[in-house]
Amino acid sequence: MKKPRNKYNNVFLISNRFAIQFFIFMCDCLFISVFTDKVFGCFSSLFLMDNHSSVYLKRREKAYK
Repeated sequence: MKKPRNKYNNVFLISNRFAIQFFIFMCDCLFISVFTDKVFGCFSSLFLMDNHSSVYLKRREKAYK
């Protein structure tokens, strides 16, 4: 009884570990995309100050709201 239980337990651990890594990977991608979007939005609004970036930022704000 112990050997198949260990086998199933190992499969469950491997699948669980993969699911956790996939979840962390998705959260990292989401966080990085939001963070870079915020940072690049701040940089473009502060330093570039051209019409294109301001229109783009207003469009993004409307899309978020």
